[in-house]
Amino acid sequence: DPKQKANAEDIPKSSNSWKIASYISFIVIAALIVLNVIPRFEKKETLEKSIAVLPLIDLSNNEDISSIGFTDEIIMELQKIKAFDRVLSLTSTLQYANADKRPTIPEIGEKLSVNYLVEGTIQKKNDIISINIQVIIAKEDNHIWAEEFDESWENRFIIQDEIALEVAKELRMILSPSEIERIKYVPTTNLNARQYFQK
Repeated sequence: DPKQKANAEDIPKSSNSWKIASYISFIVIAALIVLNVIPRFEKKETLEKSIAVLPLIDLSNNEDISSIGFTDEIIMELQKIKAFDRVLSLTSTLQYANADKRPTIPEIGEKLSVNYLVEGTIQKKNDIISINIQVIIAKEDNHIWAEEFDESWENRFIIQDEIALEVAKELRMILSPSEIERIKYVPTTNLNARQYFQK
């Protein structure tokens, strides 16, 4: 039947053109969304793991406690973790030992060129030592983690190991068994001996 045998030229093209234009528009919109979203995730994932520990604030004014010594111990434990790009030394943060004269967190982060800051307090009550620790995204002044660690004075060195492990965990770091072993290793429980060992 001639009526049923229509040439391709006789088929309306407007319908097909509309569909093609719709597909192209959809692809362009989807591409724009992907190009705008992916960089944000990449920026978050590639944020340098640079960190500094501010000197702990002593709330008890106890002669047995060296807040600077504990701060240095925490820094040493963090330096054992290879996943950190940079862990600043105690010398770099000693300028902020006086909590009353500290600049804002974003200012400290910018001056030290680190993305994360650790700050906290230390206190001894009878034979119990308590350390409150916070991890902060420096630029945003945003606390991403906080925890209180309590331990007997006799086992006070355990706290430093726990803090280092928890900080790494909260920053989504994967620690190797050897790193965990190094962090947990305690060469001596004698404070004076440990200080001489550090020197």
